[in-house]
Amino acid sequence: METVSNLVAGRGTELLSLLETLLRDHSELYLWNSRDSGVFHTSGDHAYRKLSSEGKQIQSRLFEEYTAFANLVSVLLREQPVKARKSHDKHRKTVLAAIEQGGLTWHRSIDEEWDFASKALRAQIDSIENLYSTSGEGDVVVVPDTNALLWNAALEDWSFERASAFELCLVPAVLNELDSLKVNHRNADVREKAEGLIRRIKGYRDRGNLRDGVPLRKGVSRLRSIAVEPDFDESLPWLDASNSDDRLVATFIEVMRKNPRSTVVLVTRDLNLQNKLEFARLPFAEPPDPT
Repeated sequence: METVSNLVAGRGTELLSLLETLLRDHSELYLWNSRDSGVFHTSGDHAYRKLSSEGKQIQSRLFEEYTAFANLVSVLLREQPVKARKSHDKHRKTVLAAIEQGGLTWHRSIDEEWDFASKALRAQIDSIENLYSTSGEGDVVVVPDTNALLWNAALEDWSFERASAFELCLVPAVLNELDSLKVNHRNADVREKAEGLIRRIKGYRDRGNLRDGVPLRKGVSRLRSIAVEPDFDESLPWLDASNSDDRLVATFIEVMRKNPRSTVVLVTRDLNLQNKLEFARLPFAEPPDPT
């Protein structure tokens, strides 16, 4: 299991390799406007030659994957000082210019372009290392969806092969859905399951404050409830605030933002939600089967 910062670093490293392939193996600069011509352009005097078909395919893949990466980093930096966010935006423009290759540049060679763009991408990777973490280094934070909780309501029995200890984090989107299910679901069994789960969660308050976290199984698991709500104006652009799965994804990213040096995993059996997480390249896992 990877921490949030390691996840970002891993994706960034993959992008660096792809960017180097695009630039060194498929790109070429030429002198578009001689400085002796008497015509001066403030944006540069060199331009890219047209990419080959293979180069365009790599460019298309890189543009899509980098855009998703940069959007995630932008959300993770959402509450950082203005200087940090402006620096991220500046680096994004630098990397995108090297990927899109649509304008002029002052760089005279591909080596210069690669050096400039790779430094910008590495700076974006490093920016996550500066984030404050509410949990400890290497902790595991598990965010279950409603489906997972209903599948196995015996939270004390939850375990994961790759996590000897973990914190189960209940978010508002899930608790709201449980409250709705206990009243509105047409299936009486689902209403009963939701009601029973809510009673169980309330019962954990006898062990302490859910906001601070309470023990589930000594030395293995804890349960904590958080009040984090996503800001869709500053979340991933394709998320829809009216969609319950998208609300959970946005909330999950907020949990990641608060715990950059922890492993944060969304637990769900829902195939559509898993597909969305896979599209965003965010970590997920199946809930443990009931015993």
